[in-house]
Amino acid sequence: MRFKDKIALVTGGSRGIGRSVVMRLAGEGAEVVIVDLIQDAAEAVVAELAGQGRTARAVQADVRDGVRAQIGREAIACFLQMLFGRDRGRPPRSAGPLTSLADNV
Repeated sequence: MRFKDKIALVTGGSRGIGRSVVMRLAGEGAEVVIVDLIQDAAEAVVAELAGQGRTARAVQADVRDGVRAQIGREAIACFLQMLFGRDRGRPPRSAGPLTSLADNV
């Protein structure tokens, strides 16, 4: 388990190469934050991983747009909650709608 006690944040993790990366990292012991445009698809991967005893969380965000490709408050909050062990095993509290961090500069 190369990634035991590690946290990975994967964009586009509900399908294709991103999903393969998520499954590989989880299989190697990582807890995974799946950031995807399609929330339901990301939640399906989370459910699949949960069935295998793995920890993952899904966050909806659109990261396709240059400077605006900031993942958003909720993904960062989720990542930090997992990183520092708060609320481990429970869904993250909502930080409200996702906004680009560049919009707040």
